[in-house]
Amino acid sequence: MKIRKAHFKTQAEAKERLINLANDIGLTLEWVDAYSAVGSLNYNGITVSGAARVTPSHVELDADVPRLARMFTSRIQKHVEQQMGDALQ
Repeated sequence: MKIRKAHFKTQAEAKERLINLANDIGLTLEWVDAYSAVGSLNYNGITVSGAARVTPSHVELDADVPRLARMFTSRIQKHVEQQMGDALQ
């Protein structure tokens, strides 16, 4: 599942907002460089893992949705997009 959300912040501020969102939802992030991270989230016993990248204009998420949760991908994607949008305002 790929999500790309525009932000109108500095790259550092967008990263800080992503970190705050991750902390709020229980997402663990491990930063591999200044603006790229890998992480995972456990939700109702299902682990979703993936990567995040903060560019000068967008925040990009690329998540691996487990087979058991794939039927809910569109619902998950809408929910994550809404949370990202709120966090990046």
